[in-house]
Amino acid sequence: MEILKPRPWEGFNVIPLVVLDEAVRILPVMDALLAGGLEIIEVGLRSSCAREALSLAVAARKMVVAAGTVRTSEQVYWAADSGADFAVSPCSTESVLESSINIGLPLIPSVATVTEAQRTLDRGFFDLKVYPAHSL
Repeated sequence: MEILKPRPWEGFNVIPLVVLDEAVRILPVMDALLAGGLEIIEVGLRSSCAREALSLAVAARKMVVAAGTVRTSEQVYWAADSGADFAVSPCSTESVLESSINIGLPLIPSVATVTEAQRTLDRGFFDLKVYPAHSL
């Protein structure tokens, strides 16, 4: 079992999740995070402008950029095509895990049960997000 490399989130203690209602707001948000000493951002795919915001963040090349709230294999492929450094998912479905492995996009999947945690560990994902946090 091979762990997907690289793991761009290594060395960061926190990954700020940003959800925007206007894509152009991503750049000042990134500047504010950088001013506060944070060099990583997760752009949540939760709004109609999220894909544009992610593309702007990647193009700015100011920090490590993750695609967040990735729930489908289509979103995994889109995140990779956009140039995201990695993806974060609120789930650990087989299609999301398999897509990530197939294209080599590093992924932090979420787990809510011990069984889900073991299944993702068995697939080679060793950095997991507990979501929702009160589940485990």
